[in-house]
Amino acid sequence: MWHDDLSWSTENFKTLIWPELNKVLQGKLDSIEGSERDQDLDIDRQSGVDYWWVEKDAGRTPISSRVQVDDGRKGFPYNTFTVRRSRVTGTRTEYQKLIEARENRRLYPSIAIQGYITQKQEGELVSFGVAYTDKILDYIAGNPTSINKTSNADFYVIPFNAVAHYRWPQHPLHSLLTPEQQAYHERNAILNRIGQAHLNPDMNLHKVNLILAEYGFRFGQSSPDKVTDWDRFTLEQLKEIEGKLS
Repeated sequence: MWHDDLSWSTENFKTLIWPELNKVLQGKLDSIEGSERDQDLDIDRQSGVDYWWVEKDAGRTPISSRVQVDDGRKGFPYNTFTVRRSRVTGTRTEYQKLIEARENRRLYPSIAIQGYITQKQEGELVSFGVAYTDKILDYIAGNPTSINKTSNADFYVIPFNAVAHYRWPQHPLHSLLTPEQQAYHERNAILNRIGQAHLNPDMNLHKVNLILAEYGFRFGQSSPDKVTDWDRFTLEQLKEIEGKLS
């Protein structure tokens, strides 16, 4: 399964994203992702480098890539970079490897690319963004960041218009996300902070529940991250709740 995912991701990056990106970068792409050479496998696993961008007579730059397929959810394409924050297994993640590599001056991708396509097979390119990895890490460290959870991991979510150096289609950065998409990501960020409110020094789970109860919430397992019916609250109401919990 892992190799199947790698195969379609690599193929779509090379055939859909790279031709457009290379109009700007103007170089050659050397693939590490999917290689069977021991050295390439080590670079991929240890450093998270998927490709080398090779500039003629200039040198080579390590890059990472992620390709997402339309999953039918509202807001696609999400026009965000995602960086895996943690796994349920406790295995080191992309984020941990990047932080450790930067702190210890090891090899890591200088550039991150994230693209969105319609489907795995014979799909079409919808959008992609390019950012310096350092800018993504700095954004995570200095800004409230949405977190998306899956069954076995969670991810930092950073909008293109916050960090992207280049994007396709070439819209102005401020128009990359529609107002609806901006509100979607803002809601996610607020809900994540509400869910973590009980970790604040002056706030415990009981206090969180009392405040949320004022808004008529029902609780599952007495945990704030199990609260139901979030969608019935406006963005302004969520900000009000967050203010009481801060």
